[in-house]
Amino acid sequence: MLDARNSADYQHAVIEQAQDMIALAQSRHADFLDDCLSDPGKIKRTWKNDVTITYKHALLDDFQQHNDSTIIDHGTDLLGLYIPALGPNEKHLITVQYRYGDFTPRRNFTLLHELGHYLQWTDDNLANRIIATSTLNFNKRFEEDACNRFASFALLPTHYVQKCTHGGVVDADLAARLYDEGRSKDPQNKHLIRVSRPVIARRLAEFLDFTGTVALVTNDKLTVRAHSNGQIDYDGELLSEERQLIDDLNATRKSAMAGMLASPRGNNIFASITTSYGRRGMRYRFIVLQQVEKPLSE
Repeated sequence: MLDARNSADYQHAVIEQAQDMIALAQSRHADFLDDCLSDPGKIKRTWKNDVTITYKHALLDDFQQHNDSTIIDHGTDLLGLYIPALGPNEKHLITVQYRYGDFTPRRNFTLLHELGHYLQWTDDNLANRIIATSTLNFNKRFEEDACNRFASFALLPTHYVQKCTHGGVVDADLAARLYDEGRSKDPQNKHLIRVSRPVIARRLAEFLDFTGTVALVTNDKLTVRAHSNGQIDYDGELLSEERQLIDDLNATRKSAMAGMLASPRGNNIFASITTSYGRRGMRYRFIVLQQVEKPLSE
């Protein structure tokens, strides 16, 4: 029984659940990961015999019509719901709030997150693992965390991220390249982007060789900071090292830089920062910090 969400045992259990969800999805549809890496929107069609997936401009009507087992997800990366089939003549239903021209990363992440609920509700081993976690409220949190990890693993599979590193280190430039790789090359479909910057930051923290962080800063304010130990910060002040990198980058007028920093805490840090520009002139910075003295594997 797991009783501490931030514990190493809990994080390991969530990762194991998400990995088994990926394996299950691939066993049901062999092209699942290929679809996720090309266009996650294909899932709506390829899974039509398993679960009914619809896009709606607004979810208000669905919120009003749901049953007691409906799972509603509403957050920065999510806007959708999953309604399980409770009878032999019913179908599992997934609804994602999306209209053509909307930013597609939220659609993609929401679709995969809701598919994660469907997988956990339709496989005995996955369902039993949820029940075994702890209290009712806690196992709901476990299910949600597993859905988030599943969506992250599907959009950024381990083999894909490792291939994109080209045998090098995980740094801010890699984060920016992963985002750009997911952009549509068609100028008429610039809104088609496979995976969001926050999802990339959270996922890359799992690939750090040393203790450290991957942060996304929007217009010089923290959007998300993912730690190599699984901790996630969604607000707060910038670290002194992050602020120093931004100031140094602004002074040089470059778009990226990397090098060693002497931390105020006495650690030697390999630091990198890369600028990524978005719509309406939004300026994003990926910042990666790694303490180089002790690898995580030790």
